[in-house]
Amino acid sequence: MDEGMLIVYTSINFKLVKACSICSHRCFRKGKAWGVCKKNEYEHSKYGDRSRLRIHTAGVCSGFELDLGINLGEYGEHLLDNSKRIEAIAALKRLKRKMR
Repeated sequence: MDEGMLIVYTSINFKLVKACSICSHRCFRKGKAWGVCKKNEYEHSKYGDRSRLRIHTAGVCSGFELDLGINLGEYGEHLLDNSKRIEAIAALKRLKRKMR
């Protein structure tokens, strides 16, 4: 990805969400939007046994841990972490000023 693309992402406030789809605790079958969380369980009210929590790829929770095996690309960390995004925006603005 080049700097121009990052500038557009920044201008439209695009960011990667810390969602189940990129969490290390996710367990999805290929092509399915619903899966289970390997970290969170609940007691099933009808059967009384422990069950893994059903999750959606777009779901978000406080227990998120990035799956380090996922390639977010060159700017992925900037798009995922807001503080890094702010630093990247400032750096790109400085770069744009130098190019004038």
